[in-house]
Amino acid sequence: MDFGKRLTSGPETRIAIVGTDSSRPSRLLDFLTGPEAPRRCRVTHIVALDGDDPAPLAKRYAIAATGRDVSGILGSVDAALLCARDGRAHAAQALPLLEAGISVWVDKPLATREDDARAMVRAATARGLVLTCRSGFRAADAISPTVRWLREAADPAAFEIAGPAERESPYGGLAHYGIHHVEIFCEVARRAGRGHPRAVTDVVPDEDGVRATVLGDDMAVELAFHPPTRCTGFTITAGDHRWPVEAPARYLEDQVRDFLADVRHGRGTQDPEALVTPVRLLEQVLEFR
Repeated sequence: MDFGKRLTSGPETRIAIVGTDSSRPSRLLDFLTGPEAPRRCRVTHIVALDGDDPAPLAKRYAIAATGRDVSGILGSVDAALLCARDGRAHAAQALPLLEAGISVWVDKPLATREDDARAMVRAATARGLVLTCRSGFRAADAISPTVRWLREAADPAAFEIAGPAERESPYGGLAHYGIHHVEIFCEVARRAGRGHPRAVTDVVPDEDGVRATVLGDDMAVELAFHPPTRCTGFTITAGDHRWPVEAPARYLEDQVRDFLADVRHGRGTQDPEALVTPVRLLEQVLEFR
């Protein structure tokens, strides 16, 4: 049965919030229970993980059904918003949902291992489900001038993406925020049409954090992962240009709106390999020897 397509005929899309250890659930519940909520979509379950208590959030938003693991929502919802912070656990949390016919939006990063990302993609595409995950910085205004610069630059073009990432973060170390650097690069490469991100060739720890070199077909980027105490924002530096990279104010709501529209219309997972590529590069950064 094509689980993704069956939702178009249902009366509403039932949604579960999964993972309550960040500010994401409150923000999404404000959106999904407010006047701008997509039509025929309703949050019916809140699932806490890792021993968290879902009751306070459920009471605040008048959500009747709660749980502490995903087993209780299998067969009861059509879509899940996976908000748990630690990307290392995302595959274990998402796979039971996907295997039960539930489409999943995943907060960044999708995973920290390529094998996990591919397993998630396989589970989604085999069932016609929507699986999505993307950095909000992909929609930043700074992407466009970087693409214009890259299209005009001589081969091989080289530029830098810098931003905060805590090496000792309890939510997967460098991966928790470092995924943004990688996804910004992937988005620039995609829009510029100048080859594809290929591989990490060098990772150097220094007093300012970690620097990694990533190669594409006709370009190279240096990803600078700075300690959050020294760096609070993202920038792209290309030639004599330096652009601040800021996510749109409503990027999260826009992502979830698009995800739910894809679920309702049975569109399935768009460009599965594009989901895997940032995780593949991120894993190379994390494990470079």
